[in-house]
Amino acid sequence: MAEGIWDFLCGFDYAVRGISAFVFAMAFLTAITFPFLEPGTGAYVVSVMNIAILSVLFVMIGTFYVKCNMGYLDESYQE
Repeated sequence: MAEGIWDFLCGFDYAVRGISAFVFAMAFLTAITFPFLEPGTGAYVVSVMNIAILSVLFVMIGTFYVKCNMGYLDESYQE
């Protein structure tokens, strides 16, 4: 059953590429602005929350790419 779920999810590779581009852009902007923020301000709190959310998204995108690409690698070795 797990293989069926990953086969279904790997079909959305085009959508994950768009989402990952957005996540990388947000991480880049956060990394540029974070050193200039003062701790305790509202912008600092939003940036810390943004880093936490982006970290979770990076893990999810990485898991997606590893699971989907490793499946295709396994098939190529069987030939």
